[in-house]
Amino acid sequence: MQEKIFKKLRSRFILACVATAGAFLLIVFCVVFGVVYSDNQNQIYSTIDNALYGKDEPGFQGRTDYIKYTVREDGFSFAVGSDRYETELFSTILDKAVETQKGKFSVSGFQFVVDNAQTVDMFGQNNTVYIIYDVTILNDNTLTLGLTLGISYVASLGIITVIAWLFSKSAVQPVEEAFVKQKELVANASHELKTPLTIISTNLSVVQSDKTKTVKENEKWLDNINLYVNRMDSLILDMLELSKLENAELSKEIFDFSQLVKRAGLSMDAACYEKNINLNTVIAPDITLFSNPKQIERLVLILLDNAVKYTNHGGNIDLVLTATNKKIALSVKNTGDGIPKEKIDKIFDRFYRTNAARTSDENHSFGLGLAIAKAITDNLGGKISVESEEQKFTLFTVTFPV
Repeated sequence: MQEKIFKKLRSRFILACVATAGAFLLIVFCVVFGVVYSDNQNQIYSTIDNALYGKDEPGFQGRTDYIKYTVREDGFSFAVGSDRYETELFSTILDKAVETQKGKFSVSGFQFVVDNAQTVDMFGQNNTVYIIYDVTILNDNTLTLGLTLGISYVASLGIITVIAWLFSKSAVQPVEEAFVKQKELVANASHELKTPLTIISTNLSVVQSDKTKTVKENEKWLDNINLYVNRMDSLILDMLELSKLENAELSKEIFDFSQLVKRAGLSMDAACYEKNINLNTVIAPDITLFSNPKQIERLVLILLDNAVKYTNHGGNIDLVLTATNKKIALSVKNTGDGIPKEKIDKIFDRFYRTNAARTSDENHSFGLGLAIAKAITDNLGGKISVESEEQKFTLFTVTFPV
């Protein structure tokens, strides 16, 4: 079903590209053809007007593309520019021109435009002058141009279709990835909610099985219900926060980044003490940042909390904040199992956990922390990256432009 949906989406993308490009090319080709056709028509009628009312004589200026035919009042007639045609054909052309008077006509495959004017010669006689313009070559050239543009248009549509088909996969890929992520989100959220709901239902069944017991006697089961209600509440809040971070524009202000990181480090002392973890801090003083302090603090705490969860007992966590002229860098490095190379690309995915069973049971983690950290970083214009070597260390680095 999913494959059919995206095939249909790709088809629509290709159709939209071809339709848009086709409409644009059609306009361009029509404009080109219209300009050429208009120029040809202007050339025809300007030549005729010049020959009728100007001094352009085809016989004397080497012009053989039109005939100047003069019919005098006394019936005498003569023509200039007749070298291109045989005598019989030439005579037919003249007769056809006189018959047409003004407009277009054709003779033996030749195409002409004729116009006439009344003049008075030096002897005082009224003459009718016909200008017979041979437009055969111009029309042939115009037709050739039209055919060329038509073939080019069809070929262009074919090329555009192929290009659109080649790019359709990459164009639709972000939508497909978003669709897959949405499906995974629903599936993972359903899975995460299913377990606590099952446990709550089971504990409620135990409580309801003996209605004579007091609250004190059912305290164990009620505590379990309360625990998993809180876990579901935490999951829903994290999902809402993640959705908000990905779609909302956060406000920004200038604040002391150094002090914020120090406070975050101090807040983790108790957690580090429980696991005998050494928290080493190297924080450059007086570093200010233009960002959202609340979300930045959330980001630092997520990275520190993640480090505490995955640091081995008696291990080390290094919290470092530095600044240069170009960027501010925060890094959190911890010893421990590390992240396998094949899993490192998925570390910021929603609900992803390198060891789902251990993480869920011991740390009550849903795998949303690092996804939230990345959403915060992206929303605030920073970059987050991770490096790791198995059985050695894991290093998260967040950078912000100065």
